[in-house]
Amino acid sequence: MRWTVPRRLAASLALLCVLAGCKHTQERSAPLSEIVNASQSVRGTRVQTTAVATYSDPEWRVLFVQDHGVGMYLSVPSDSGVSAGDRVQIAGKISAPGQQLEQSRVRVISKNNPLPAPVLVNDYSQLPTFFSQFVEISGIVRWAGTRNGRPMLELAAGKNELVVYFRQVLTQDLPALGSEVTVAGVAAADFDGTGQFRGPKIFSSSAQQIRIVKSGPVDPFSLPLKRLSELKDVPAGTLVHVTGEIGTGTSPSVSDGANAAPISFADSVPQVSGVSDISGFWTGEVVKDATARPMSHLFAKNGDIVHLAELKHLSVAAASAQRRVSVRAVVTYVDRAWGVLFVQDETAAAYVDFHNVDIHLQPGDLVDISGVSGPGGYAPQIDQPQIGFVRRTRLPEPLEMNLSQENMAEADSKWCRIRGVVHTAREQDGRTILEIGAGASDVSIQLPVPVHSEQLLDREVAVTGVFGVLFNDRRQAIGHQIFVPSPQFLKVVDAGIGQSDPVTIVSLQRYGPNTDERHSVAVSGTVVSKSAESTVFIEDSTAGIQVRGTGPLKVSDGDRVSVRGFVTNGDYSPVLEHGMVISRSLGKLPDPYPITMKSALDGHYDSEYVVMKANLAAVRSSPDGAILILNDNGKLFEAFGPSSAKFNALRPGSELEIRGVCRILVDRTRHSVAGFNLIFDSERAISVLQAGPWWDTRKITWALFAIVLVSALASLWIMLLRQKVETKTGELQSSVQAKRKAQRFDVARNQVLEAIARNAPPPESMEHLALAVQEQVEGSVCAIAMSPDGKSFLDGKPSAVLIAPNLSEDLQRQMLPVLSAVLMNAIEGAGPLQNDTDVMASVLETAGRAGMDFCDADVVVAFSGGGELAGLVMVFFQDTVPADPDNVARILQSASRLVSLARDHWYMHERLVFDARHDALTGLPNRTVAEDRLEQALARAHRRKQMFAILCIDLDGFKAVNDNFGHHAGDELLRVVSTRLRGRIRHSDTLARIGGDEFLAIIEDCNGDAAAQSVGESLVASLQEPFNLEGKTISVSGSIGIAMYPTDGKHAAELKRNADQAMYRAKASGRGKICFWSGEPVAAKKANPAFSTLG
Repeated sequence: MRWTVPRRLAASLALLCVLAGCKHTQERSAPLSEIVNASQSVRGTRVQTTAVATYSDPEWRVLFVQDHGVGMYLSVPSDSGVSAGDRVQIAGKISAPGQQLEQSRVRVISKNNPLPAPVLVNDYSQLPTFFSQFVEISGIVRWAGTRNGRPMLELAAGKNELVVYFRQVLTQDLPALGSEVTVAGVAAADFDGTGQFRGPKIFSSSAQQIRIVKSGPVDPFSLPLKRLSELKDVPAGTLVHVTGEIGTGTSPSVSDGANAAPISFADSVPQVSGVSDISGFWTGEVVKDATARPMSHLFAKNGDIVHLAELKHLSVAAASAQRRVSVRAVVTYVDRAWGVLFVQDETAAAYVDFHNVDIHLQPGDLVDISGVSGPGGYAPQIDQPQIGFVRRTRLPEPLEMNLSQENMAEADSKWCRIRGVVHTAREQDGRTILEIGAGASDVSIQLPVPVHSEQLLDREVAVTGVFGVLFNDRRQAIGHQIFVPSPQFLKVVDAGIGQSDPVTIVSLQRYGPNTDERHSVAVSGTVVSKSAESTVFIEDSTAGIQVRGTGPLKVSDGDRVSVRGFVTNGDYSPVLEHGMVISRSLGKLPDPYPITMKSALDGHYDSEYVVMKANLAAVRSSPDGAILILNDNGKLFEAFGPSSAKFNALRPGSELEIRGVCRILVDRTRHSVAGFNLIFDSERAISVLQAGPWWDTRKITWALFAIVLVSALASLWIMLLRQKVETKTGELQSSVQAKRKAQRFDVARNQVLEAIARNAPPPESMEHLALAVQEQVEGSVCAIAMSPDGKSFLDGKPSAVLIAPNLSEDLQRQMLPVLSAVLMNAIEGAGPLQNDTDVMASVLETAGRAGMDFCDADVVVAFSGGGELAGLVMVFFQDTVPADPDNVARILQSASRLVSLARDHWYMHERLVFDARHDALTGLPNRTVAEDRLEQALARAHRRKQMFAILCIDLDGFKAVNDNFGHHAGDELLRVVSTRLRGRIRHSDTLARIGGDEFLAIIEDCNGDAAAQSVGESLVASLQEPFNLEGKTISVSGSIGIAMYPTDGKHAAELKRNADQAMYRAKASGRGKICFWSGEPVAAKKANPAFSTLG
């Protein structure tokens, strides 16, 4: 047959061929040396070459190639698929010398080519000359392990050190510390995190590049012990074993009492101190890359837990009490990276929190542990441990485990042995995790190093390690795991057994003379449903089965697959667990088996692809998808599948055809078939054979409802007209009542204003206001809290004034501290005024404690004309909240204005009264107040049969102050003098200024002349200290005359006159004198300045 190509397509193909040919001609062949040297003439040209890959790490995007002694570095994508030994073709653009190709492409030409002969480099310092080349170096192993996710060695040759990274080496295959080795690999530059060059390093592809010249010890601590004095005779670079006390300083050293040597540790962890066992490399000057473990010095004390069985028998509460623990036990598992340590003594085993503990341990070490008990996540454990090494010993005899019979709590943390078949294997964070089937349960096996785990699949192994329990956050066991210290404790039991041949699905778990249920089986069939990413159903000519994969199964419906997995019990039929797809090819779905409700309940079609007809009863949604409730001849069953808008549009009663997998439901009590459901994985599996009637039950119900609704609306219209008339009538009545209430509120407001106008005390006017507010707001109780008036005190502090005529006195006493605190904090500036909600919440809580339960409350803050806090107007609702909160707000606002007016008027009245009764200059009571208080003192003394004294005080030299310094200085002197005199008498006594520089003091309860003289001397003494006025020092004194009641007079005028005469006699006899009316003037003694009252 002849094919004709359209002209436009032919032109496009021709252009494409030309372009491809041009591109190919631009890439000329060049040797690797020309690319690496990159002379000026060839830079920017595209070339291609071939070479052998000497090292490849796709994860790190690193590739080194070499040809004829010339090496080059390339950055390749992670999916390049290049391995060491591959011959590759490289194409790209030449850049600067020593730089990799730009826009490079790499293609594998052939596999398993021999690597080039390595260049022997004896001195590490010469390695930069051989960067990117395959070299061979020698050295002593200083460190071996995993860093940056790769197996690594630290080598030393003399004083030079070198790091070697390996691509594919198991940790247990690395040579022991102290081994003399040669390693072949690619020399490369090592940079730190900031891009600074640190020195050379080696990339090596596998363990085949390591040659051990002389093996080091398996356990460095098993080397013969050397004295520090013997180190001078040890060759540099030798691994040594010493013992001594490690000093804690800036330069660590080890000392045995007679000699000392510097020491540096291998790991960047805090150094240990005290007497320790130490292994490290002697450089001739220092023990380098040392590992130390403290020698035990821990001793048990009385009351300590000394056996692990005692610890394991503690309750959660007892273990949480941090009981002291001091035990000697054998290390069975240790992982410093994860902070895991298990130990076992002759009684039991336990977990030790090994985080932040700096000691090098390995299984088989006998150690002393001192710490405290902790509850642990499942069983008690040892927290805050201090660990001391005792000696090496044997591991305990392993406990033979049988998960179906063993007491899990008794076996927790013990050294045990278990057998099983490996189901899955994976590597994670440099560790190997195996899942083995051991009886009815799977057990997780944890190894701290990578192993060739893929070779263990489907092999029966015997594992020795520490038995651990997997648990949830409620301390309940949910599984088991074994911590295996190293691969030497994992033995393959049936290494020679091969995998079984494929079998039919129906034969699974049937009796057979050669049946082996422990190992995997392979089945072949067609994928008939994929219910989840890792769950599929396959079917062959005999039956169907559910397959659960270890990860996503990349198959589709209709694919022909071979699957290998482990048979386990399902709900009704066997299930293939840990399934892996061996092979896959495209195919198509088989014809489903037609079934009915009756045939499905026979149980023959479990896990098989079926088709069934039924009527739709309802559609429901679930987090996992859609659920169709189906009806087959009056019996209901369910079909599960993904959500789809198509299902919501289906009419109930529609006849559907469902294609999916049949799943039998089992009655566990009777062990019989209880029902079934269908599982489908696509909306295409549902076909509508006949749509349901439009007039379904729901629509008929709505129609009947509409008829009933029309009838009800007609009746309702008549009722509404009647209610409208009644409502209007009620509104008129409410309006009349509201107007009457407003009139009554106006009357009450006028009464309040009248009380304010006649200077009635605020509580009187506010009580009228509170009763008026209660009348306006039905079902309420009103309370008014006014700011402190200076006359009311609570616990010695100013108290708010509470007016609440309908609240009990007990409740008012409990509310006062709350309201006083709120008002005083706001007035004094200690804090902002709390919001209404917080204030009323506190008040309501207080009322509740007092037995008054209010359903709600409201409050308005009243401010004075000057913006100061005047008080709070509060209403408490007893049963229900008022229907018109706006009206309540208006009433409270009106009431708050009256509170502000009452407060301002009363404060003005009080100020006027104060000004009329007190001296404007000094603030002391004036002559009028002094005479009034003298009459009161006379009445009290006469009634109580007591004495009191009157002291007239006149300043000496006051006129000279006025004459010399001016009247403003005299005024300031009078203010200071009044302050000093006021500080020398009691608060209950009276000190008044009665004119000019003359003061009068009334001292009550004065029991004789001596007491009166003591007060006089104190007053004179208060004036003895000079006064500093406007930068000038002024000295004045005082003369005092004293009259005693009743000896010097029984009437006010008589007493005052006699005291005045005594004062003039004192003044005439000299400055600073005291004179009784009935005695002679005396000089005042130098009184105690601290004296201010009469005892």
